[in-house]
Amino acid sequence: MSNSTVPNEKLPDRASPVGQESTSHQIIWPGVVIGFGTAVTMWILWYVMHLPSIRVAAPISASVLLLALIGAVCLGTRGLGRSAPHAGLIAGLAAALLILLLLGSMIFVAGSTPGDATATFIPSAPLIVAGFLSVCVGAGLIGGLMGRLLAPTRRRDQGFWLGRFACIAIATLVPLIVVGGAVTSAGAGMAVPDWPGTYGSNMFLYPIGLMADPYIFLEHTHRLFGTLVGLTAIVLTVAVLRAHGGWRSLLITLPLAGGAFAATIANNAGAIGPGISLPLLGLIAVSLLAWTLYANVRRSTGGPAAGIVALVCPQGMHGALRVHAINPIFGIFHGVLAQLIFGAMVMLAVSLTIGWRSTVSLPIDTTRAATASRGVAVATSACLLLQLTLAALYRHTGSQHALWAHVAFAIFVAILVGVLAFLLQRADDYSGPGRSMRRVGRILIVAIIFQFLMGFAAWGVAGEGGPDRVVATEDIGAVAGPAIDRTIIATVHQANGAFILAMTALGLGWAFRFGRPATAAKPTDAGNVRAAPALG
Repeated sequence: MSNSTVPNEKLPDRASPVGQESTSHQIIWPGVVIGFGTAVTMWILWYVMHLPSIRVAAPISASVLLLALIGAVCLGTRGLGRSAPHAGLIAGLAAALLILLLLGSMIFVAGSTPGDATATFIPSAPLIVAGFLSVCVGAGLIGGLMGRLLAPTRRRDQGFWLGRFACIAIATLVPLIVVGGAVTSAGAGMAVPDWPGTYGSNMFLYPIGLMADPYIFLEHTHRLFGTLVGLTAIVLTVAVLRAHGGWRSLLITLPLAGGAFAATIANNAGAIGPGISLPLLGLIAVSLLAWTLYANVRRSTGGPAAGIVALVCPQGMHGALRVHAINPIFGIFHGVLAQLIFGAMVMLAVSLTIGWRSTVSLPIDTTRAATASRGVAVATSACLLLQLTLAALYRHTGSQHALWAHVAFAIFVAILVGVLAFLLQRADDYSGPGRSMRRVGRILIVAIIFQFLMGFAAWGVAGEGGPDRVVATEDIGAVAGPAIDRTIIATVHQANGAFILAMTALGLGWAFRFGRPATAAKPTDAGNVRAAPALG
């Protein structure tokens, strides 16, 4: 392996340098990031413990969530030194405000049927909310005090916390994609007849007692996770634009996002039909994706962030029209666009890491591997998108042609993923970006093998796909619950496909960041080869 190096170009970064952060960067901003990460952890635990087949008792679930809050804040504030307790307070408050979106289901009067949710809070609702906020803030303080004792003080600049927040944003997308896949696999997409409400009730106040039916629970919680993703994406975008600039990109993305809302409202009001709203929403989504890719090529961090948060709008609108228009085509767009947003978020996250922002020289092996991977990464991403689209066509329409095309094309996609993994493995193993590229290659190999196994399993338990398998609102309570084995296997297969697409996008990002024609390195650069940090 050659030890020759090539210089990396310096990327503009307006984040505050280490040692010059304001108080907000030392306490408030870390607290907000840790609070979001804590909330995501608690949301996932809440979801699992309230699954209709599990239904953990309220005292036990509350205790688990409280311990999770303390533990997550403790780990998040580790290394903040004397700032850890203050950051813990802020993290506890931020997590509590996000968890309030779930608490509403516990303080609203429940009727006896899904549509019988009277607009009345229980008498002790204000006391419950106040007590909940106090307990979360206190638990955050305890977690911060514990975090202060775990590790010595380490100063982190704003760039570090932005990268961590981007990873948290990805963590919010994972359960959304998984739950969305479960909705489609179980045929629960039409279990709730209205949007944005739930059976006429405020979405965030729909009583937990009325979610006992698995179809209603899957569809309703999918919408709740979508709200969490939207809030996280908005806060992340504002933070990225504040640190790296690019506010002018909002002049492009915000009108397109507004157009998505307008198209949905017009469709629901009967002003336009699906024949107009569907192509319009598709055009808006394609335009936002094109802008996001263009901004990535220009290596503008703020542009992709603005594009991603705007992409969430047509994504939600496709889901809404799927309910109102009862049209599976909207469901196909909704599912495919979710995969693209996931991949775009991964590329944004990697652009905020320490390894990406590093300006030290890299070994020639890594540069050559990145350059050679460019074309294959683009081709693999395109073929994976086509493969996921074929799968969505089968799941939503039951088309056997789409199923067999999906099965046959899987072999070609697997070969492409293997070639990309091999090229990424040619990077060096002693610089941060090189190790990251090799790690992505290894993950892709394992993921594609697992995908084939899950594909055979899904084929073995697959039932009839298409709109006939979707449970309508009027059938709730009259049909048997979803087949658990089929739902789990199909959902894992779909989620792993999204993961492979995201890892391919990650390899694509590294390839275009560090791939360039090899040039002679300065003799003094050789000593900096090991200085490049790993993913931060």
